[in-house]
Amino acid sequence: PGPIIDNAKRQFRALQDAYDRGDSTTLSEVMTPEMFAEVSRDLAGRGKHEPTQVLRLDAEILEATTEGRQHWMSVRFTG
Repeated sequence: PGPIIDNAKRQFRALQDAYDRGDSTTLSEVMTPEMFAEVSRDLAGRGKHEPTQVLRLDAEILEATTEGRQHWMSVRFTG
């Protein structure tokens, strides 16, 4: 799959783990304010939470752009 896809999958798993643990600090560091606000509402409203098991994860790069020194990539995850 290549190093970019492998890294995207690692990032996905790390974010899923942070969500499962309710780790708002980690989530806020990598999400837009709008996305973090929505996820925060989800975390605040959830009851007992069972950790997510990611048995299979595929990733596809949809778009990649560079703005100055920042790189943005849209990735579709399925599994």
